[in-house]
Formats: sequence, structure tokens, C-alpha cells
Amino acid sequence: MTTYSERGIPVSSVSPQYLHTNSTSHTWPFSAVAELIDNAYDPGINAKQLWITKSVFKNQDCLLFLDNGNGMDYENMHKMLSFGFSDKQQLKKHVPVGLYGNGFKSGSMRLGKDAIVFSKKADTMCVGLLSQTYLERTGAQNVLVPIVSFTYTGQTVSAAPEHAESLRDILEHSLFNTEEKLFSQFKVIESHAKLSGTCIIIWNLRRKSSGELEFDFLKDPKDIRILDDVYNKFRESNKRQAQESMSVPESVYSLRAYCSILYLIPRMEIILQGHKVEAQSITTTLAKAHTDTYKPECLKKAITITFGYNKKSMENYGLMMYNKNRLIKAYVRVPCQRKGNHTGQGVIGVIECNHLVPTHNKQDFDDTQEYRNTMKNLNIKLEQYWRNFTYSHQAFMPVDNTESCTDAAQATCPRLLPEVSDEEQLGYLKTHKGQKKRTLVQCQDKTEKKKSKQLDFDNNMPGTSTSTASHAMFSESESESSDSSEKIVGIKNIKTQASSEHQQLLQAKQEIKQLQERVNGLEDEKSALASCCESLQNDRLRLRELRQSVACLLVSFVPEVNLQQLDYDCEAVDEILTQVINKISPTEPAST
Repeated sequence: MTTYSERGIPVSSVSPQYLHTNSTSHTWPFSAVAELIDNAYDPGINAKQLWITKSVFKNQDCLLFLDNGNGMDYENMHKMLSFGFSDKQQLKKHVPVGLYGNGFKSGSMRLGKDAIVFSKKADTMCVGLLSQTYLERTGAQNVLVPIVSFTYTGQTVSAAPEHAESLRDILEHSLFNTEEKLFSQFKVIESHAKLSGTCIIIWNLRRKSSGELEFDFLKDPKDIRILDDVYNKFRESNKRQAQESMSVPESVYSLRAYCSILYLIPRMEIILQGHKVEAQSITTTLAKAHTDTYKPECLKKAITITFGYNKKSMENYGLMMYNKNRLIKAYVRVPCQRKGNHTGQGVIGVIECNHLVPTHNKQDFDDTQEYRNTMKNLNIKLEQYWRNFTYSHQAFMPVDNTESCTDAAQATCPRLLPEVSDEEQLGYLKTHKGQKKRTLVQCQDKTEKKKSKQLDFDNNMPGTSTSTASHAMFSESESESSDSSEKIVGIKNIKTQASSEHQQLLQAKQEIKQLQERVNGLEDEKSALASCCESLQNDRLRLRELRQSVACLLVSFVPEVNLQQLDYDCEAVDEILTQVINKISPTEPAST
């Protein structure tokens, strides 16, 4: 039935099936959990502690979230259970994470079909129900959220008379069928939070097709983990990230690990399964940490980036991108880290990108020009860090020559040499050339000295004729001259060979440079294609989400539409939408 405003304008309705459609934005279970953690963290609630526990009520496995924050009254709880209301304000330096007024609805309905909220604020206690099962059983056409407020009157607690119908529906369709059982949950809040706090209980938890819960509560009693096959399904919808990772970060499947890095500067203590989560400040755990800055065009002041090596696992690396102190994207690899040449391997960058806008599921940023500029500049900054803190520490390590060759066997057993650079080879040739020149000069000096000695000997030799002495000197001189000529020719041949080798080396160096330029060009093209594929994948997911939302709205016009059987990857929804629009607003003939 259509409802109207006081001026007679139709009021938009929200179909009960929208609760499920809205929850599909969370393809990863922990992103839904993070929404509930954010609600306790935000300034409006400002909890100091949050307990997350797996509990059992009426033989139903449940997830329980209990905080010691400021609590909610009737009006605040109604906004929490409604869509699009977000009046959170910054409190000093505490900036709220919530932005769209949708986190609790999408997060709780992703984890389970039904949720009940208990909140205590001073002497006021409220209970609210957000339940897909309740809406199905009652045949509701719109999303109904029963809320009841209790107040202390003397020694007793009584419900507001105007909330009698809400109380009846909560007792009939929740896990708590009597007022006493409802009040018992307020006692749980008082035992943990005393004056104020909020407790959320979610049941009918999401299960696999086999009927098994998607969460593993048994492998580690102190943790809540995602089952392997559930995570593999998540990986299929994020193929690009899966291909980049050699190993899976623990924060992807362990809620304890994820909570430890969820906030850049922790303000709230999280107790998971009865054990405190040890929050990590990532920047303090990095090796060779270095701080850089980046100034986006939209900001007057530069923002800080911290780079360093992951000491825990060299295979988990990339950018840790926060927004308003909350982790949005983890281990995002920039283009230089995806080239396959080990550039940036093991390097983590930590940055708080408050100038970017997160998507509604807080697992990505809107694909804007500012986002693309940021990623481009972060890639440049990370490459600079890599050159400064990696290349400068690389040293030339010669290969040990463990085999010895005799002089006689050197022709068939060449000496093993270490690999050297082009510059080192050029330096070797220059040195070798200089040594040959010195050898030539030494041979010439030796010849001159022999000639001088022979002349002195002949002049001072008694009883020897001049002709005989001259003949002897000539014979010896001729012999030495012949030896010297052969040496000179040999040296000239060596010089010619060295010059030829020098030219060949320079030519090879030039060819290597050209090939490297071609490789760099191909790598840039590869990075551009990867970015394009990422953008197309995001567009496809957003198109699918939009079609799911449109399909829910079309049910009121075309009741026979079966949302469970629709293929949101084809144009079926588009065709139905076109038919409905044409039916409601037929094209008018052009006036003449």
C-alpha cells in the first residue's frame, strides 16, 4: 500500500528483500564484522572496550557484539535501524568512520538473517529487531523495525504503552520470548559496561551450501576464522589480488589478525573470544623504516608515508591504506611491485588517505582522478625508497675459483672468472692495454742496454781486431733485433685484439641498453593494462550491485520476478526495467 506525505506526495518504500540485496556488497565476511566494530568505535558511541564472542541461544549459534560505549535511546536506535541516517560528528581529534548510515544494516544482514539490539543509556533501555525471518513470516511489504523502550519506575521496569505492538512482535519472533529474558541481556550489559552500553546478537548465521557455517570457531578457540573454501570463493571474485599474492596474509582469514591492524592508532580495546587482541602499529614493526611525504593537489598540507620492510613475512607486502584511522585496503601492490623483477618485494607503505572517499563497503576507494593520481605518486615514492635502501646495499660478490689449472692446461681449461659489469670490463681492458705498453718500453730499454754493453766490451778487449769485433757485435745485435721485432709484432697483435674486443663490448652494451628500454616500455604497458582490468572489474561489480538493487525495486511492479533466479551478469534486469519504464511512461508522439 502506498503511503503519502502530508502534501500528498508518495513516500519511497523499502522492500524486505532489500536487506539481503544490500548485504551482498560485503563479498568478504570480515568487512561486515568491521562495520559493527566501527559503530562501537565512532565518537557517538565512543566505546573503550568491545567484546566479540560466539554464543548459543536456544540451540542457535550466534555472534555477540557487546560494547561499553554511550548507549542509545529510542530515537538513536530508530536511526540506526533505518537507512541513510548518519549524523555522526567529530569529537576533538576523533573522526567518525561511518559516512553513509548503512553499515549496521549491510554488515549484520551479511553475517546472519536476524539481529536484535539491546542498548542501555542511564535509566533508559531499548530493544530493536532487524529480522528477515520476521518480515517473511508476517508477509511485510516494507522493512519494519519493532523497537521498544523500557524505563525504570521505582523498583520495576515497564515498557512504554505506545510500544506494545513492537514488544509483542519482538517476543514472538526473536530468541527472547519473555520480558525476563530480554531483561537478562541488560544485566549482561551492566556486568561489562555498568551504566551504559550496547549488545548486538546475530543469529541464523550465513552457511555454505553444505549447511556448514562459513566461520570456523574450533580451529583456534581464541579466534574466529574463515573456512578455506569460503575464502577461495572470495578470491575468485578478487582474481587480480589473488594472482599478485604468493601467500595469503593472515589478516584475510583470521579475525584476530585483522582486528590487530584495523585501526592505524587504536582507541578501543577488542576482546575476541574472551582474549584481548594485541593491536599493532604497523609503522613501528618495519625494518629500515623511512618517512616520506606526498602532497595531493586538493590538500594544502602534505601527508606522511612510511616505508619499510615487513619483518614478519617478506611475501606479504604492498600499501596499507587507511582513511580516518580505519584500514580500507591492505597489501595493495603498486605497478612496480607487480612487474615480476622483485622490485619493491617485501616493502610495505603505510598512508592515511583522508582526501580519498571510501566505497560504501569500506573495502576500496572511489575510482576518481584523485585516487589514480595518488596511486601513481605512491608508486614513484616506493621505487625511490627501493633504490635508496636496496641498490645501495648490493655489493659485487665474485665467484670463488675452486678449480686450479696448470699453465700447460690453460689453453683447454680457461680460468673461471666472476660475472662483471660493462664498466668493470672496460676498466680491465684499459689496465691490460697499459700493461702491454709498459712491457714494450721495457723490452726496448733492455735492447739498448745490451748494445751499449757490447760496444764497451769490444772497445776494451785486447788482441781483438776491429773487424772481428764488429762482426761479432753485428751477429749478436742482429739476433737480439730479431727477437725484439717478434716481441713488438706480438704486442701490436695483442693491442689490435684488445681494441677489437673493446669495440665489441661497447656494441653489446648499446644493444643491452636498447633491449632494456624495450622491456621497460612493455612493463609500463603491462601496468597500464592491469590498472584498466582492475577498473573494469570494479565497474562490473558495481553494475551487478546496481542491478540487484533495481531488481528489488522492480518486484513491486512485476511481482512474478524471481530474484533468486535472476542472472545479474546479463541484461535481463535491464530489459525488465525498460519494459516497466515504457509501460509507466509511454513515449508520446511528437507534436506537429
